[in-house]
Amino acid sequence: MKEKWNRLVYLFKSLSIRVKLSVIISFLVLTSLGLLTWISLGIFENDISNMVTVMNSRTTKLLSEKVESELGLHKKNLALIDKIQSAGKRGDLKLIRESFLNNESEMTFVAGFLVENSRINPEPEYSVINSQFSSDVKLDNRAVLKKILKNNEWLSRSTRGEEIVRNFSQETGKPIILFISPIKRESGSVRELMIALVKMEALNEVFASQSARGAPGGSTLYASFMIDGDGRAVVHPSGDKVLTSESMNEHPAVKKVFELNTRNAVIRYKTSD
Repeated sequence: MKEKWNRLVYLFKSLSIRVKLSVIISFLVLTSLGLLTWISLGIFENDISNMVTVMNSRTTKLLSEKVESELGLHKKNLALIDKIQSAGKRGDLKLIRESFLNNESEMTFVAGFLVENSRINPEPEYSVINSQFSSDVKLDNRAVLKKILKNNEWLSRSTRGEEIVRNFSQETGKPIILFISPIKRESGSVRELMIALVKMEALNEVFASQSARGAPGGSTLYASFMIDGDGRAVVHPSGDKVLTSESMNEHPAVKKVFELNTRNAVIRYKTSD
């Protein structure tokens, strides 16, 4: 090693002054360019990171507001159905069907269960299913009720005042969400559970509209999807994941959401997928 170093020193000494200066200047220029490139990349990366953070924040707010608006609309419709029933029209199921379960409606099934002392009456006060939906999924009113009632944990949490949104596609073979909205007494206790099966078209359009505008859903830098409280896909670019209610709990963004214990969020993450 020492011998090689001595040879290099000897070779350098044997060069003319002009060549020596050229070597030194070239070294300084290359070093300066490398340093400037490193500094520029650092500044650029910070700018991109800040820009992504701002975009994430704006998209989070926009998506959250739209999703909350869609679910809020369904909640208002269920409350209105409850008022119709309370007005003495319990036998007029045709009115409910025409008002809320026509072919253009997002809702395909509605049921109401009374709650006493945090316990659900085993029989519904009423339940109505859209005839076209019933034909498509080959399930009648009673069969749908049976599938809903087997999820005791969801119903139990609703009796304590919690709204439930769950992917119900696997049970029906269609992109459907189960929405449970508790109706409360003036005292704050739950007196009735309003249960609905809702088409996912509106929620899909919320995410699709962001993709069309070039927001995170339409960029290769992002992945946009919606999960329910169990971490299962509700809206996803891959329709198969929705129809099979695929668990997304191992996804880095989903893990982050549950760590933060937040209702909805847009998470920035890095993955090789």
